[in-house]
Amino acid sequence: PVPWLAPDPLAGLTWPAPTMITEVMELRAYQSGGEWWLGQRSVSSGEVIQPALGPLAAGGFTTRPLDSLGGSTGSLPDVRQLILVFRLANGDSVTRSLSFSPGGWP
Repeated sequence: PVPWLAPDPLAGLTWPAPTMITEVMELRAYQSGGEWWLGQRSVSSGEVIQPALGPLAAGGFTTRPLDSLGGSTGSLPDVRQLILVFRLANGDSVTRSLSFSPGGWP
């Protein structure tokens, strides 16, 4: 081995081994054909935005930040859960929850 290089972190693994692959993604609202959509794209591959959910109703995206006790908070360091609500143009809605550990807010 070359002495100034870090050791290979994969050298001690046996295969098959559990593997986690991550990819940086962008989510954003965009307008197409007069309708609003939630779109996604891979930042690392540089692809164009693709529809993920929609079309959205007017005012069809809201967030609700919660603290560790489940109460509403406006203080970013206190956010432990983020409730995302998407309202679709057809009247349906989708709700998702993201949880963060203390100090885990991005």
